[in-house]
Amino acid sequence: MKARDVMIPVSDCAQVSEDHSLQSAMIMLSAYRQRFRNSDFPPRFVLVHDADYRIIGVLRHVEILKALSKAAGPGVMSMERLIEAAPRVPAKDAMIRYSESERISADASVEDAIERMLSGSFRHLLVLDESGATIGIVRLSEIFARVRKDIGKAVQD
Repeated sequence: MKARDVMIPVSDCAQVSEDHSLQSAMIMLSAYRQRFRNSDFPPRFVLVHDADYRIIGVLRHVEILKALSKAAGPGVMSMERLIEAAPRVPAKDAMIRYSESERISADASVEDAIERMLSGSFRHLLVLDESGATIGIVRLSEIFARVRKDIGKAVQD
């Protein structure tokens, strides 16, 4: 089995431009999670792309909250200050940039993807086509679900 067999196409992933605000990213994530509300593992991140639509980074809950906290300024933390900061903070100031080790060929084996995610403590990898363009993501949760399903089948047989 190849990475392409278990990937989520990038077109099905929540995405924002690096210049869009964290408020936009959070709205996008909420809409995306609604689409996957019946999923065992609803998405918890937003991909960030540059002006040429290349995926360059990711926003997860922790990055968003850290950036909002910093933008809210010193003093007593309040929900109001976090909410007020959201439209002012661009995604590029909060995102984590993808490293080369977080990218894998679409033709790489699922076992290679598992090994890379576990050794690097990554929850997902970008899946690249032959030209190096991002075509999808492989999430550890999808691989786990596939293993769980196959174990269930093996037990029934």
